Amino acid sequence: MSAPDWSTKPTLTGKRVTLRPFAPGDAEAMLGCFDEDALRLTGSVHSTTQAQAEAARTEPDERLRAWYATRNGQTDRLDLAITDQTGQLVGEVVLNDWDAGNQSCGF
Repeated sequence: MSAPDWSTKPTLTGKRVTLRPFAPGDAEAMLGCFDEDALRLTGSVHSTTQAQAEAARTEPDERLRAWYATRNGQTDRLDLAITDQTGQLVGEVVLNDWDAGNQSCGF
């Protein structure tokens, strides 16, 4: 089976949340989603000290802004913002690392 087409970034609307492509300004909202555990468990940092420093940030750095600014252009993965019923961004969902042999991916 060939790789899924993740070049198209859909908007999926449910009863409680909407999954949508990332928009300008979302890096600021995403900053609040990263506590020390999330940073370590996603591989965003490589030490507890680094996780503590990153979790203490009050403004996103250029690296974080650049990351979210490029999510919609990725064709080998699907990154979507999660918004609640009020439209507030509360997290993200990612499909990546497609394995054609097993027809599976990371979530």
